[in-house]
Amino acid sequence: MNRFFYKLKTIFSSITVDSAGPNHLLAKLSLEKLASLVEGLMLRSLAAMNTVLKDSEG
Repeated sequence: MNRFFYKLKTIFSSITVDSAGPNHLLAKLSLEKLASLVEGLMLRSLAAMNTVLKDSEG
């Protein structure tokens, strides 16, 4: 989870607020980039889900 948030922090580190208000980041995100950002989180979630399903069977 920490690696996921580190990647998000790296991406959003250029978002700032000045006297006019927040400066928004507008960027396109490819499917490949999104997949690379959430891959670890999804793998850990799937592993946890499989554990829960196995526990519920027996």
